[in-house]
Amino acid sequence: MEPRAPSLFVTKPTKPLCYDGCSSWEISSYRSEVESYYISLEQYANDVDRYYKRATEYVECMADLD
Repeated sequence: MEPRAPSLFVTKPTKPLCYDGCSSWEISSYRSEVESYYISLEQYANDVDRYYKRATEYVECMADLD
């Protein structure tokens, strides 16, 4: 099964608009969003790698049968 790109609901985090400096909760929230976004992208990359590896194994197996 082919990997699916991260959901449409997973959006790239936007920097908080802090004109007079950001509060600690704004910074913490932004860092959390960035971490979640990164984890989603990393999971997708791992899924693509796994898919590629399995597809390669399948092609090699089918080539051996011919």
